Amino acid sequence: MVKVSVVLPCYNVEKYICRGLDSVLSQTLSEWEAILVDDGATDKTGNICDEYAKKDARFRVIHQQNQGLASARNTGMMAATGLLLYFMDPDDWIESGCFARCYDVYTQYKCDIIHFGAKWHEPTHSYEIKKEFGVYKGMDIIDKFTGPIMGFNQNALNHYYAGESIWSYAFLGGVWVYMFNREYIINAGLVAIADLRYGEDQVFLMEATYKAKEIVSIPDILYNYDIRGDGMVGCKRKPLEWHDIRYNLMLHRCRIRKMIAETDMLQYYLGTNIFTSLHQALNLSVKIAYLKQFNKFVTHPDVKESIQRVSIKNAPLEFAIPVRLLKMHCHFVLFLACWILRKIGCHLPSTL
Repeated sequence: MVKVSVVLPCYNVEKYICRGLDSVLSQTLSEWEAILVDDGATDKTGNICDEYAKKDARFRVIHQQNQGLASARNTGMMAATGLLLYFMDPDDWIESGCFARCYDVYTQYKCDIIHFGAKWHEPTHSYEIKKEFGVYKGMDIIDKFTGPIMGFNQNALNHYYAGESIWSYAFLGGVWVYMFNREYIINAGLVAIADLRYGEDQVFLMEATYKAKEIVSIPDILYNYDIRGDGMVGCKRKPLEWHDIRYNLMLHRCRIRKMIAETDMLQYYLGTNIFTSLHQALNLSVKIAYLKQFNKFVTHPDVKESIQRVSIKNAPLEFAIPVRLLKMHCHFVLFLACWILRKIGCHLPSTL
């Protein structure tokens, strides 16, 4: 019996993939299968996948034309046969006891989702992100998982106003720190959103956690996330690309908000709408012609409601002033101010 199916979408990671695949080989639990989806890689990634499949029959390779991360995950998900389903990025790596620990938790609780901790590796330092042990059901899942995955709330903003890093209040939204009951994923009809090129994890997890009946969180650090400048997170994008990404993510938050009747989900992510509005002003102000896209975002009903509801009491001036302009519907004034600051060579606030 295959106890764990691990899906790895593989695209142009020839420099790093061996480390990830070797960490799968090192698992103390032996009843696993690894589905390597070569998503039209143009380097040696596909060849490396084939080499591992020759060495160990538990590796299965699927070659497809490039369709993006979400599509590759869906391809692997459909091919999986294991009791548990896990999504891993091939340029990261897992601890040797990852599969065994999660399987043991599942056999004890028969839960829909298992959550665990991760270690983030930056070029100069590393740090851990984890939650305490807990068994969550009902509204506790929304409060501890779905809500924080959707974004920053007013409490996180208040801590930011006090000089703390807002990211310390962010919930780790990577799909690779969750292991799923595969039957639950199938019955819930969950798939990765193929039209998203960024934020796929967040959207998938919003819905996956909300629909779950039980989630078990363990403090074990089982995943190692390598933060690289040439990865998807570190890559540079044009202003209009970022606008489209942020706008689509906002629309998906709205969709999930409408889906959940138990509580008003806006309270969990209104801070994200505010920060994103300010980011849009900063990024799109490279050209006056992009004012239309900026207005499209800040005048969306969900964003407008966030702007009116958010409190800026005790907020620093570089945050309070632009938000006040948004509250007064002075969108053009904010956008023009950012454009002028760029023109005269001023550095825009890095805190935003």
